Amino acid sequence: MEPPGEDFIIRLNYFQWKPLFEKVKRYELLINVPKDYPVTNFEIAPEAEEVIQDIRGDEASFSLNHNGFAVRPHNSKVTRFNKSNVENTYLKEIEDLLKNEVDDVSEIFFFNWRVSR
Repeated sequence: MEPPGEDFIIRLNYFQWKPLFEKVKRYELLINVPKDYPVTNFEIAPEAEEVIQDIRGDEASFSLNHNGFAVRPHNSKVTRFNKSNVENTYLKEIEDLLKNEVDDVSEIFFFNWRVSR
């Protein structure tokens, strides 16, 4: 178990709502587009400062049902994250982890995953 750290104050970036989204879906293009074409139709901007709580040492007290997230240990067999390793090994590991965490799950679908560069 890691020793507890300190909480800290940070300014996070948030999605900015526009009335446009009541009629048009938000999008972000992940391909090369002409210079004059918008890559996205939404904005992300910093909001007010917030306290981020350090939960080290208290991870087991968080659950998907109560908190909307869970922190679980996982040692992946993947040491190099590339498309092949993610598709052939890592996604299966995460699927198994999720099935152990969530009751009555018959199928898990990974949508639009990417390896960060």
